[in-house]
Amino acid sequence: MTQARIPDCPLARTVEVVGSWWTLEILHVVLGGHTRFSAIRRDLETPADVLADRIAALTAKGLLEVDDTADGAADGAAEPGDPAYRATDLGRSLRPLLLVMAAFGNHRLAPEDRSLILVDEETGREVDPVVVARATGRRVATAGFVFARGPTAGEQIAPRYPAAPAGRRPPAARPPPGRAPGLLRGAPPSGKEPSDMSRTDLGTPSLDLTDPAAFVDNDVHAYWRDVRARNPVHWHEATERNPGFWVVSRYADVQPLYTDEALGSARGNVLDVVLRGDDSAGGSMVAVTDPPRHRPLRNLLFSSFTPRVLGEVVEEVGRRTDALVASVVGRGTFDFAAEIADRIPMNTICDLLSVPAADREELLRWNKKALSSVDAAYDEVDAIAARNEIVLYFMDLAQERRARPGDDVISLLAAAEVQGRPLTLEELAVNCYSLILGGDETSRVSAISGVLALIDHPDQWRALRTGEVSVESAVEEVLRWSTPSFHVARTALRDLEIAGNAVRAGDIVTLWTVSANNDETVFDEPRRFTLSRSPNKHLSFGHGPHYCLGAFLARAELRTLLTALVAQVGRMELCGSPRPIYSNFLNGYDDLPVRFEGR
Repeated sequence: MTQARIPDCPLARTVEVVGSWWTLEILHVVLGGHTRFSAIRRDLETPADVLADRIAALTAKGLLEVDDTADGAADGAAEPGDPAYRATDLGRSLRPLLLVMAAFGNHRLAPEDRSLILVDEETGREVDPVVVARATGRRVATAGFVFARGPTAGEQIAPRYPAAPAGRRPPAARPPPGRAPGLLRGAPPSGKEPSDMSRTDLGTPSLDLTDPAAFVDNDVHAYWRDVRARNPVHWHEATERNPGFWVVSRYADVQPLYTDEALGSARGNVLDVVLRGDDSAGGSMVAVTDPPRHRPLRNLLFSSFTPRVLGEVVEEVGRRTDALVASVVGRGTFDFAAEIADRIPMNTICDLLSVPAADREELLRWNKKALSSVDAAYDEVDAIAARNEIVLYFMDLAQERRARPGDDVISLLAAAEVQGRPLTLEELAVNCYSLILGGDETSRVSAISGVLALIDHPDQWRALRTGEVSVESAVEEVLRWSTPSFHVARTALRDLEIAGNAVRAGDIVTLWTVSANNDETVFDEPRRFTLSRSPNKHLSFGHGPHYCLGAFLARAELRTLLTALVAQVGRMELCGSPRPIYSNFLNGYDDLPVRFEGR
């Protein structure tokens, strides 16, 4: 039985290479003896230009090299111009990592996970990841398997959870005695000594900001109010799974840090990703790219999201929204999330990308899993697999558009050049991933939270319906109130000081938008939903060079929704408790049972 252990070799800067299924598959077949380009292509059924791109990337990273000694015996007779490849020592050293990642859909391993093995959850025995991968196909299903720290291959290992009935997930682990879910106490980890100003008061519990359940089980606004008053910039202690990081909570500190050149995005901009290692899309996806490449890449993408270009798109959003609202008025109880909020932003961004209508439900399903869950037993593997599926989907679509271009955004990107060269298929795919995720999530969760807020604040709904406040002003308050993304993450590129705290190069710094948008020194009575609030300089779309590309479109979607509600709905009623999202990044609800009565 193959023992899937991670070798003690320098993986920190090479693990990002193993960032897609193409990489995994090519290394697998090369290590298996199929060394010639033609043989690899036959084995993987991969288009020649896609395969050439990936092999070139692997060769540049030092994982593959041309094999001038190959005679083709293993693959058939050598053909003219048909190069052979072999794995370098570094490529071969990655084999155990590849086996584990292949079986778990590109699971990203932390340094402390080097002794992990793959275990059958029901029997507790170690299993061969290659067998799992081959049995379940290219897009691996991982139900029934877990990672565990094992002694030797084949030995009995206690399963992480009791065996769960088919179709059900294992229960969430209970917190240690004396600790509420999502709460931590204690000092920063050894080796990290922030200044006294940032040290957490040992008598004050603080939320574990890496735990998705913490944002559901606790009053996060009360927590952030306390943090802003007591420890506005502090070091968040390490957990069993994650290293520590800086927390920045005040508007006055958060807003300028968005533009601070001492902080970079290329390692990742979402806490879960950057804590587990460098983002594999760093330097390729605009949201996780630093200068000098960031500006030309952003300019290319932004050219498809200007108000002039989006004029007809916004008109279609209005027609679609009017029809959706009309279909539910007077119908009785319905789920606003599923019937309206899910359909407006996803269809809009899919129209821009010319995603076939038949594929949109599946993309929405993957989107909902990529950064959040509706289950308290948050499954990180499901989230990683969903992200991979989205990237894989757009790899295929980008390949089609490069061969048969249209007038959509993907075709535009496929034909363009950045810094003198066209985007690779992977660069196209990860930027489409960014557009589909950002274009859907922000508007969807804002719309759900906005309607819930209008129901909870009938005076504000009345003011909107009677024209006492403008729709434009209401849109901004909905965005501030809902704050669809809790935070953004950055990495210190050099030593710097934040509010008197010495931050070292390499430290992770998190900017908590949800706190900044409720800072009482900037927003009067921030937990009062006030549609007429002015000024309202919220940070829901970020600030500076990474300001949200889709901000104009997201505002237009909310504006058309509020306009349709005012025109068609007289009374809105909540008909059940909304189901919260479990995430430390996305803020909001997954469903909203309501009833709309006509005017």
